[in-house]
Amino acid sequence: MNKLKSRRCLVIIAIVILLLIWYGRYLIYIDGPYSGKVVDTESKEPIEGAVVLAVWKMTTCTPGGGVSTYYDAKETITDRNGEFKVPRLTSLALNPLYYLDDLTAITIFKPGYGYFPEYQVSPKATPIGLVKILRKKHPIIELQKLKNMEERKQKGLTIKPESHVPYAKMKNMLKAINEERSFQGYKPYENR
Repeated sequence: MNKLKSRRCLVIIAIVILLLIWYGRYLIYIDGPYSGKVVDTESKEPIEGAVVLAVWKMTTCTPGGGVSTYYDAKETITDRNGEFKVPRLTSLALNPLYYLDDLTAITIFKPGYGYFPEYQVSPKATPIGLVKILRKKHPIIELQKLKNMEERKQKGLTIKPESHVPYAKMKNMLKAINEERSFQGYKPYENR
């Protein structure tokens, strides 16, 4: 009887070890932290109070292929030196049918400036490209100050809250967007 129990125990332990080897890469997910510095294009002075929103997605495995959906978001604000640090994302993934993607989107916005990723001056990179840059070093991101109402309407008002991110996860971004909308005489977005 004891031999049967110990064999079962060994089989269970072997199965658990095999599952951890096979699935271990996806079991604990750690990404970040990400950091950088935001400066004004012309003056090269730091931009204090710019909101940095980072968004991660989860891919679910289905018979038709992977389907990406929102997983988590973190935001931070640049300090008086223009510096920011998006905290590390750590997650325990217990479902073998999904995995977390690397940081999938980053938005940087300060009312009165063109926002990243649409209107930044430097570095020249796509949103995914900036994520790669953020992984390797502490980049300097240059945002252009918008000089008149026409520029602000063209380049500042086009930013909208991420539709798939809960407002509770982007309070500072929503506040900054609403500040820009109010400045231009538009109705602020409702907090949902």
